[in-house]
Amino acid sequence: DIQSMMTIAESFKIDTFEVDDLLSEVMESMLFEVDDIYEEVKKKHKDLANDNSRLLKCNGEMIEENKVLQEDKDELEETKEQNDNEIANLKQSLAAQKSLTAQWK
Repeated sequence: DIQSMMTIAESFKIDTFEVDDLLSEVMESMLFEVDDIYEEVKKKHKDLANDNSRLLKCNGEMIEENKVLQEDKDELEETKEQNDNEIANLKQSLAAQKSLTAQWK
């Protein structure tokens, strides 16, 4: 029965080599998958960085546009105030003219 033990031992050896080959294939396949995932993550990270850069640029542009709009608003408020004062002066002048006209009649 030593011969049958040797046969079993040899078949186990073969099975061990087959298992090692299978493990090597699985590991190699997993490494390729990990590499693919890494490359995909790296690309997405780069895309996100580009998106972030564009958003920061847009944000800066919007801040500048907001400053211009605020300046325009301030100028319009100042012009409105001047116009309101001028209207009040014109109304006083008109009232004075009406009063003088009424006195002359």
